[in-house]
Amino acid sequence: MNEGVIICDQNGNIEWYNDSYFKTIGYTKEQYFESAYGKVKTLQELSSYKSLSTVFKNFPKTREAIVYDSPHQNQQGEVEWTRSSIVPVFNDADELNKIIAIYTNITDRKNVEIALEQANKDFLDSVKYAKRIQEAVLPHAVILENEFPNSFVFYKPRDIVSGDFYWFAKVNNVFLWALADCTGHGVPGAFMSLIGNEYLHQVTHNALFTGPEQCLHFLDKQITRALHQDGGDKDSRDGMDIGLCAIHTKDNLCQFSGANIPLYLIRNGEVIEMEAVKEAIGGYNERGKDFYSHEFPILPGDTMYMTSDGFIDQFGGTNGKKFMRRNFRELILRIHMLPMEEQKTIIETEFNNWKNDRKQVDDVLVIGIKIP
Repeated sequence: MNEGVIICDQNGNIEWYNDSYFKTIGYTKEQYFESAYGKVKTLQELSSYKSLSTVFKNFPKTREAIVYDSPHQNQQGEVEWTRSSIVPVFNDADELNKIIAIYTNITDRKNVEIALEQANKDFLDSVKYAKRIQEAVLPHAVILENEFPNSFVFYKPRDIVSGDFYWFAKVNNVFLWALADCTGHGVPGAFMSLIGNEYLHQVTHNALFTGPEQCLHFLDKQITRALHQDGGDKDSRDGMDIGLCAIHTKDNLCQFSGANIPLYLIRNGEVIEMEAVKEAIGGYNERGKDFYSHEFPILPGDTMYMTSDGFIDQFGGTNGKKFMRRNFRELILRIHMLPMEEQKTIIETEFNNWKNDRKQVDDVLVIGIKIP
């Protein structure tokens, strides 16, 4: 028998130890009785469970054993862990007769748990710091708010950091806004978001922007090169989906180009979908990619939306199915006349109600802009 056992009377006064008990806590029998432990007379004195005596008093009512883990120092001064099971024993008259304490040495298991907890803490600390870096590098939503006060960004990462990102910039009289959904989520997606942000930054700050279509070609070329996908690595599919919109504020004109992410325009109570090319940015494609732009006038009261597929693909509802694009179109049509901040609240509520207690499957990002 490897477990240590102590038998006590109904009040917790120690009556007997088995030989395995001493080994369990890292002592010989002689060492134990020569130490401070040997002078202990009650289980309460021996235990780190401070309310153990109260537990004893309640045993006639609860009739349930208790289990707890506790550390102690062995003869060498090393920390050891034991799992204690305190069990009530009743006699034929159904009266509390004895209390048995069973001790199992769980030091190895506990050390592994502690090491895993520390490793997990270190990892989480690193990811939280990565989040700070990602937030510092990516453009702030206030850029959008300053240009279009009647707008919103609903951003709900699945993990601490996100593979979805938004991007805003002003080039002369052209306001650019983009929504991107990178391969993966969490840390891998966040790395890709920083790469995408850098190349979008290059486009706007090096006089390379001539339109959304050309921007997507540039982005695709640079990411393909950066990830060495132009060397014939046909298995590499890392990259991103993106929708990029250019609003020419003086000319009341909008240009849009998308790679797997469409733009929804609501005008006169109708949802108009500006389709995206069914190609991603990055990834090997021997036939090349044919990005194109939609160009259309903008009118006061027009409302535009883009969403990542995290909202569309979320499982939920009564049948555990995906939300689906059709339902998203119906949602934005239903709420598009409301103030944008209220729309954001409704979209968040709709997502949470749909998901309910299911796991969030992906990062979620929705952007809405109303033309003044």
